[in-house]
Amino acid sequence: MKKILCAIIIGTACACAPAQKETASNDTTAVELDTTFAGDEAVEDTEMYDADPGEVKADGRWNGDEYEIFNTEDYIVHPFNFSLDSATVQELLGEEAVITSRTTPAGEDDMGTYQGYTFYEVKAGETEMSFYSYSGKHYADVYTPKLVFSDGVVVGMTKAKFIETMGLAEDTSEAKKFTINDDYGQMMFIFDGDRLANIYVSYEEGD
Repeated sequence: MKKILCAIIIGTACACAPAQKETASNDTTAVELDTTFAGDEAVEDTEMYDADPGEVKADGRWNGDEYEIFNTEDYIVHPFNFSLDSATVQELLGEEAVITSRTTPAGEDDMGTYQGYTFYEVKAGETEMSFYSYSGKHYADVYTPKLVFSDGVVVGMTKAKFIETMGLAEDTSEAKKFTINDDYGQMMFIFDGDRLANIYVSYEEGD
């Protein structure tokens, strides 16, 4: 009888306990920093992070030896200082560039009708690119100074010149990599010592 009474008491206590809220998540999607400014100081909303993102400034924040640049998302959308078409790219890269293309005729899918388009792939040594005959999607992994980016950013430029061009604080000179992140893409400027060695950009326009 005592065992039965004990079981009833335990069962009643469990039934009255509030349900535990599920907190685990596999979603690793980055969230945008909510930053407000008071004078020259940036105040971060620490509830947006599971871990300390490092020192936050008006132009970006530290993440180890990487510096993430803020407020330059449009740079990812329009990163080049030249027309992104096969003829221009071929002229800039010269005979080294091998460009292949694949054309899709106009048609119709679940989203409705669409116009025909051409997809281009470029390879010139270590440098690779891909883009469409319409704007909004592009990819480039550049190791050559022949392709110049917006504001004159180019492989081979010094870190000091890059920092000046991008309007960053001088003390970001310790960074080995600078990044720009957007909901639809990412851009990276990777340095080898004092020289910009690689520029990577991947952008896919959202709906």
